[in-house]
Amino acid sequence: MIDITKRSEMKTVEQALRHNWDIPARTYADLPARLLEIVVSRDGGGTAGPYLYGDRLRLSAIRCLIMMQGQLIAAQPQQLDLNVSGSFAFDMETASTMSREEMAQVTEAFQLIDQGGSNGRHNGNGNGASRSDR
Repeated sequence: MIDITKRSEMKTVEQALRHNWDIPARTYADLPARLLEIVVSRDGGGTAGPYLYGDRLRLSAIRCLIMMQGQLIAAQPQQLDLNVSGSFAFDMETASTMSREEMAQVTEAFQLIDQGGSNGRHNGNGNGASRSDR
């Protein structure tokens, strides 16, 4: 089993997902839980305190989770639910199966993505750098 807490191995997983390389079924099945653990784990195991893993590793984990979600959506297009702004929205069946803690973790992950894109290089709406950044 690979150690995705190492940045180099996380990058390999990112590439494998991005390029649709074959990933052993057992490894693929374990990835979402392991990636989410990297995103939300805090020192001491609680919900307060510093994050256990660095921002770069956490952002890589979020990118992997998003790619895996995209692959799931592509495999099951009938379950896609878009809201008016065009962003992905959970359907009621999925939302009803998630605990409050899981929903909070998903919300926190998306907030982290927004913070990661606030450096002017990517504004989250599909556009690249602004003219002032060039």
